[in-house]
Amino acid sequence: MRLILRNTSVFSLTAFFALALLCPTRLYAQAPDNPEALKSLVERVDRALSPDPFTSIIIMENHSPNAETTRTETSLYRKGKRLLVIMREPKIQRGQALLRNDDDMWMYLPRSGKLMRIGSKDKSLGGETSNADLMRVDLADDYAPSYLGRETVDGKDCWKLELRALRRTVAFDRVVYWIDSGTELPVLREFYSLSGQKLRSMRFSNTRSFGARSIPATLTIINELNPAYYTVITTKELRADVRIPDSKLTTAWLESGGSLED
Repeated sequence: MRLILRNTSVFSLTAFFALALLCPTRLYAQAPDNPEALKSLVERVDRALSPDPFTSIIIMENHSPNAETTRTETSLYRKGKRLLVIMREPKIQRGQALLRNDDDMWMYLPRSGKLMRIGSKDKSLGGETSNADLMRVDLADDYAPSYLGRETVDGKDCWKLELRALRRTVAFDRVVYWIDSGTELPVLREFYSLSGQKLRSMRFSNTRSFGARSIPATLTIINELNPAYYTVITTKELRADVRIPDSKLTTAWLESGGSLED
């Protein structure tokens, strides 16, 4: 018995195996179609974006049609369920801080020494960035994921997930989430109200390396009720496996006027 392969078949097989060697993850990535796999996927993406512990510096640019673009620079410090955000620039806001400890959030104003409670949906730093965007960084803790299928977004083959809120303290009831099936990095999130109205979107781009970690360095948050209002967040620095004392992630430390460099 003879096996005859036409040239086109040989070419197709050769191309297939070449792609398999170059892009094995994308060719063979299995859809996360059960609850355990879905939760594990969301946890891995959470850890990629927000390792525990970490420190970072981000730049926020707030755009609106009737005002000049504003620019702020902030430092973030995360350890477990505690996360601290401290304003660096502009000078007039330097030292203002947000603190999260589990479900509790506060804002500290150094000029008046005032400490006040804030909510997840509040936009304490202005623009389209909610407090939850900066300080509730683990979606796997707040939402139950389900699998909706595969779609191409921004030229990337993505798993499409629906996330449903597990508790009323989270900012949004429902999130539709596209994750790159090859890199397991986020591509797009859409946030919906209880009535099903799309309120905002969050697009990830510009993947960069920070040490051994590669993540999208640019995040664009768009007000879907009025898309002329949007915020662009750029990660300037990111360091994982750093030492952050527990005592410095407290309201008492904020009110003392201490420094993380002490």
